[in-house]
Amino acid sequence: MHKGEIMERFIKAVKVLKILGILIVVGVIFYVTDYVIYRKTGNSIVFFKSAGIEIGGVNTSSPEDASMEEEKEPSSDEEKIEQVENKIEEIPEITNFLNDKENNGFILSVYKEPKEIEPYYIFARQEYAVKDDAIIKQYENLTNTELTASLYRVSIDKAIEVISNKTGVDFSKEDIRDMMVQSFQYLPLEDSYYTRSSNDLYAKVKCTKIEEVGDRRVVTYEPEGKNGNYVKGVVTLKRDDSKDKWLFVSNKIIDKNIG
Repeated sequence: MHKGEIMERFIKAVKVLKILGILIVVGVIFYVTDYVIYRKTGNSIVFFKSAGIEIGGVNTSSPEDASMEEEKEPSSDEEKIEQVENKIEEIPEITNFLNDKENNGFILSVYKEPKEIEPYYIFARQEYAVKDDAIIKQYENLTNTELTASLYRVSIDKAIEVISNKTGVDFSKEDIRDMMVQSFQYLPLEDSYYTRSSNDLYAKVKCTKIEEVGDRRVVTYEPEGKNGNYVKGVVTLKRDDSKDKWLFVSNKIIDKNIG
């Protein structure tokens, strides 16, 4: 073997030894660092994590330790979740509230916010029935129709009063006119809106669950009895403590049969 080959192999061997030496030193550093962190936290670090590179590692903590860490440091989303409590004791009170004739119409229409309420279910009922034959005749002449059902009338001021009082929203005349146009005919008869209906717009319900979410109640209700009108859904109410009453916020209907 020539001296040149021997020297070349010697140089390669030295380079390999240098590389092995470097690897050993790095390994010792990470081992010591991992040991120190483990002694302090009970968790083995992920190799090279401090450099932003995760290429391996072992978590030696138990599931109990992990759950304790989660309890100590809840995420921001978890902190925002409001406490939900089942208010069983309020079921009789709110059931009676929903079955009151002045309130029942507010669970017969679908709305995500009060301005979407359908006034037809609120005002097409006996207390707003027109009994004056002269007005009925005038209505028929103005609309060029012959009534075959009951006629109901509500003034714009009365509509504002009722809907605002039951929702806590300060509606303007323009707001109410936009809502009434869905199913009422405006006529210059006492500045009022008129509609016809042959149905009894009332459905008795019973509450099955009431959840307290913040300052609101999410109420699940279903039909009371199996005959006649029925409605099943979820209504959201909020409490007006200053006037000691419930206000309607939204209503979702799952099933309904009216008329």
